[in-house]
Amino acid sequence: MMRRLDAFPRFLLKLPFFVRLSVAILSVVFFLLLYMLVSPAARTPLMLAIPMALVVIGLLVSLLRDSLDVVDAARLQSTRALEQQQQLNRAKDQFILNVNHELRTPLTAIAGFIELLLEYNERLLDVEERTKFLKQALDSCDDLQMLIGNVLDALQIDCGKEHLSLQACSVQQAVREVLEDTDPRWLHSHRVRLDVAEELVMLANEQYFRQVLRNLLSNAFKYTPAGTEVLVSAKPYGNAFQPSESASQLCIQVKDAGPGIPPDELPDLFHQFVRLKRDISGQVRGSGLGLYISKQMVEAMGGRIWAESAGISGQGSCFCFTLAASIPQASINASLQEEIFH
Repeated sequence: MMRRLDAFPRFLLKLPFFVRLSVAILSVVFFLLLYMLVSPAARTPLMLAIPMALVVIGLLVSLLRDSLDVVDAARLQSTRALEQQQQLNRAKDQFILNVNHELRTPLTAIAGFIELLLEYNERLLDVEERTKFLKQALDSCDDLQMLIGNVLDALQIDCGKEHLSLQACSVQQAVREVLEDTDPRWLHSHRVRLDVAEELVMLANEQYFRQVLRNLLSNAFKYTPAGTEVLVSAKPYGNAFQPSESASQLCIQVKDAGPGIPPDELPDLFHQFVRLKRDISGQVRGSGLGLYISKQMVEAMGGRIWAESAGISGQGSCFCFTLAASIPQASINASLQEEIFH
């Protein structure tokens, strides 16, 4: 019984303010009518004063309730903002720790090889061994340079999102420019095939697009056996095939024929400093930042990126990302098929 009595006031307090005000006015009118209907001999000031006082107190309580709701909402918003800031601080601290750890590996290798060369250069090392140590030190310098470049890219992406310039540019031309700047050793060891519509035009930042494609191609070359094929394709995505649609999205894909990616590792693939478990102790070096940076760049251009793989060796992986595109209907079926040999 007490719960029922307590539930009614709570129900009234949850009503909108104008509804509560209307109830209060109707209560005042009701008590005035009741006061007038009572015989003059039975009228007392308390008959009117007590109900009126209760109505006034109810209005004050409802106003106080509204004020408390505003305060609670502000407090909740401040708490969420504080939690978000704390999460950002933790992510920043973790990022710094990860960078510090990743920097130590190539720096330690460089210092070790240089120390060996200084200590044993003329007495115990022949030309072949000295060349080997110098090459390993140089490889570590390349790793260090790549890591620093990736870290700088990751730090600069958020700063440049608001001022990012998107321009219409040819997909085929941009892909060719990336391939022209690719290490010739990779192009000799793999077959690169293009499947790109000649007239496809994307709305993108050319620098970001080149960096994303360069990262995806680099992974395809590094983690797949020599002699296998790497396919770079671009095609309309979404509703671009509808005759009434002249502008839609474009999907760019980089598909390899390597060992594939275990399905359970796909969700974390685009996080910071994430590498496949089999590659952590492998011979292929990597910072775990390339795909994370690619994701940030694609999203900054208004697209999205994902990976598809069954995790079966030989079937490989397919990395896809979308961008806004303006696609002439006449050119949708005019696809360029070619294979590049070096």
